[in-house]
Amino acid sequence: DYAVAVDTNSAVSPDVKDDEGTEIGKGVQIDIAPILDNELTERLIETAKAEKIDYQLFVSGRKTGTDADELATVGAGIRTALLSLPIRFMHHPVEVADISDIEKTASLLEAFVKGVK
Repeated sequence: DYAVAVDTNSAVSPDVKDDEGTEIGKGVQIDIAPILDNELTERLIETAKAEKIDYQLFVSGRKTGTDADELATVGAGIRTALLSLPIRFMHHPVEVADISDIEKTASLLEAFVKGVK
């Protein structure tokens, strides 16, 4: 069993430092963190490259602050990877995302699932 969580992350903006987010319009964010499964993460990266899907890497500390953390630690743990959508103004009524990032996230998830054997 494995899980691929899909969530959001703050995009770089005047109030978000470069190392605290990724850029809107530059593709899906593939997260790297100690709690996430390295093999699944690498397979997502390989799939993005093979399908020519724009992606960005984001390195988190110990945990990601998303549902992926719970998935990775429930019971004996589930092998978990994380895709995130860069957004501005997180947790505000006017969150902003780039539609192409949403489409790339969906395309990567679809290609990844189709490639699972």
